Amino acid sequence: GIVVLKYTKSAGMLTMDDVTKDTIAFQTPSWADDKTVMLSCTLPPSDGEVTYVVIPSTFKPKKTYKFSMAVFTDMDVSFEPLEEEEEEEEEEE
Repeated sequence: GIVVLKYTKSAGMLTMDDVTKDTIAFQTPSWADDKTVMLSCTLPPSDGEVTYVVIPSTFKPKKTYKFSMAVFTDMDVSFEPLEEEEEEEEEEE
């Protein structure tokens, strides 16, 4: 499935707590075990403060796969990956 979130950059690192009814701009109506997922939506232009985050997800929890994404638009857009939070390594004593 795919979720598109409205995101405020000043909010800091995006977490699961940020995924609420108020922050979801669009999402696929259901999640299925398919290789191809499509979402067609119209979003209002970003005002600079609020941007959009596209989150592709798998059908199976905690499974990761490579993916490709195509975006078709009538307006100029830019994309940048969100930085992944590094997992802290536990030191053994």
